[in-house]
Amino acid sequence: GMTAGGASFALVALLVALLLVAAATDLRSRTISNGLNALIALLAPPFWLVSGLTPWPEMAIQFGLGLVVFG
Repeated sequence: GMTAGGASFALVALLVALLLVAAATDLRSRTISNGLNALIALLAPPFWLVSGLTPWPEMAIQFGLGLVVFG
C-alpha cells in the first residue's frame, strides 16, 4: 500500500500540477476556470492534513489566506 509519505507526495504533485495549469490558463486567457479553483480548494484541506498542519490555528490561517487570494 501507499505510505503516508507517498500519499503526501502524490497530493503535493497533484496540487502543483493544478496550480501550474491554473497559472498557464490564467496567462493565456486572463481567467482561471471556477472548476479548477474549486478542485484546488477541495484538495487543500487533505493536503494540509497529510502535511501535518493542525486544524487550528494553521488550517484556519491557510484558509483565510486562500480566501484573500481567491477573493
